Amino acid sequence: MANKPARRGKRRSPAKTAGTGRGSPSLWIVLLCLLPVVVLVWFLMQLEAGRDEVRRVDAVRQRKPAAQTAQKPAEPKYDFYKKRPKDSTNPPPVSPPEPKTPPVKPAPPKTEVARADAALRGEIPAPRPQYFLQAGSFRKSKEAERLRAQLALLGQITRLEQGKVGRQIWHRVMIGPFESAAQMTQAQNQLEQQGFKSLLPQQR
Repeated sequence: MANKPARRGKRRSPAKTAGTGRGSPSLWIVLLCLLPVVVLVWFLMQLEAGRDEVRRVDAVRQRKPAAQTAQKPAEPKYDFYKKRPKDSTNPPPVSPPEPKTPPVKPAPPKTEVARADAALRGEIPAPRPQYFLQAGSFRKSKEAERLRAQLALLGQITRLEQGKVGRQIWHRVMIGPFESAAQMTQAQNQLEQQGFKSLLPQQR
């Protein structure tokens, strides 16, 4: 028997993929899940940017008062007017200054008065007296010169005089002359403080 040809089956049309006309439901689910995350990230970025702006504004505001305080020096406050008591407004009475008495001039010595009277009468006045201090008397001139050098260091004016006592010549150291007895006494006191005790005043 002849074999019969096998029947060919009908070709099946390919199955339509889900989502050809409409979106896939899994894709929408993913988008819906990502949307809150994106919104949250955007919100956080905006919030951080706002904080940075606020910090900048605060920093600028802090710099301005510091600059103003540096430019304006502190003005002194005078509070002593408020702290003064009420009684201090009336100053105490000022006593008038006492009149100054003129210094008393010393009277001229009698010798000067006598010289002036003699000059008025046309007479030759007597010479002024001179005052000396004898610091020492030595037989040897070297010892006298040594004493003169010591007195010269103290600022005293000295001179040597020779006098003969019997057959011996003595060398005397004289300090002066002084114009008045007061000057001679002052020099004598100064020399005694320096150790010169044996001083003999003389008037010529």
